[in-house]
Amino acid sequence: MESKTQMQVCVLGAGGIGSSIAAYFSRAGHNVTLVYKNEEEAAAVRKKGLSLAGIQNFNVRLNVSVWPERIPDCDLLVIAVKTYDTKEALQAAKGATAGLILSAQNGVQKEKVIASVLGRDSLVGAVIEISGLNGGNGQIFHPHLEPSHIGELDGSISPRVRSIAHAFTEAGMPARATTRILDTEWTKTCQWAATSVMSVMTGYCYPRIFLAKWLNPLFVEIVRDCAKVAEADGAQIIEAPSLFVRRLLVKNQSEACAWLQRKGRAMAAKWKDYRASMLLDIERGSRTEFPDIVGYVRETAQRYDVQTPALDFAIRQVSRYLNEAQHAGA
Repeated sequence: MESKTQMQVCVLGAGGIGSSIAAYFSRAGHNVTLVYKNEEEAAAVRKKGLSLAGIQNFNVRLNVSVWPERIPDCDLLVIAVKTYDTKEALQAAKGATAGLILSAQNGVQKEKVIASVLGRDSLVGAVIEISGLNGGNGQIFHPHLEPSHIGELDGSISPRVRSIAHAFTEAGMPARATTRILDTEWTKTCQWAATSVMSVMTGYCYPRIFLAKWLNPLFVEIVRDCAKVAEADGAQIIEAPSLFVRRLLVKNQSEACAWLQRKGRAMAAKWKDYRASMLLDIERGSRTEFPDIVGYVRETAQRYDVQTPALDFAIRQVSRYLNEAQHAGA
């Protein structure tokens, strides 16, 4: 996977993140297949191409398919579907040869689900720090890009991990090889869980979540609850450019709240009204990733008898919205 070698890349899942990854690899000259769940969206991209707008602005043409159509053999398979769609979507990959498989999804259990269908031999861990919102008709809003993390699930550094991190970087998506991928996945999960439940509880976009002073103490406590669960499960919270959990752990509450305010101000210009995917799902009356990610954190807390009062409060509030969305969509 040297920088001058064209890869066969397949991205399974054409939401904001999967589409952004596919667009970057395609722009870099790789042969990319983007796999959709919806034929109508796929048809629009076949006709007009895929367009990113935000911190990068460009349009690419790439191969498009719709699952359960079998994916082509590839050097790299990126799983970017919603967590609850994973097993169904992976049926499109059964029988295909993939040199390397990684997940751009959230949650610490994602690799276990993938391994149950495709095995572990080609699978590596990843925390992808690319934000994107699919606006439909091949239009992707892409406000944020930070170094992603890729590592072997056993904590080793291997040539294939270094190689794929290099390929991401060469394509314009900075990435680094790490020996602490499970720690990184738990850190991202703590952050995602807190941001998502706060978004659903308030209906706020990302910047406003951080800018609302009255929310800051609760946000800090939810993050700290999630971090206790991660540590009980054997993970250590790491520090990284886009992973801020540790900063909220080492500061007192006043300092942590002030840091959230600064983050909100920094986000306001480029993130605009970008909202959490779980909030968007509820607004559409769609299924959410709540049980797969936030639910998993709570189940892990119960398994280790970790008390999480702030997280429990947030879960009770969010559960009401989940029930209302289900009834509305019935």
